[in-house]
Amino acid sequence: MVKRIFVVLLVLSMLLGCKAAAPATVELTAEPTLEPTAMPVAEPTLEPMPTPLILEQWYQERIDQLLMYVELYGDCQNEVEVRKRVAGMYVDPDRKMIALTYDGHVYEPYTSQILDIL
Repeated sequence: MVKRIFVVLLVLSMLLGCKAAAPATVELTAEPTLEPTAMPVAEPTLEPMPTPLILEQWYQERIDQLLMYVELYGDCQNEVEVRKRVAGMYVDPDRKMIALTYDGHVYEPYTSQILDIL
């Protein structure tokens, strides 16, 4: 008998405590206007190029040419990206490397095939 009263009281308290609230009425006014705000853009800072591992003149000329070509033909957005890209193209004299060079002449179809592979 006590269990039944407890269950009835529990159900009643749940029903009374969970009354659905009347929905609030919201008056709609004119549509809000959103004005675009300019986001502050941080200007990229130029960092100096890393000190090259090779201190010979030809290597500095190579870096200068790479900077020019990456700026002209690369997809970099600013000079900071250009410098980062060129910095990743360093030559490490302590590692094995292979260099492909062209003498400036185009020999079709071989040049296109080589460039497609690269």
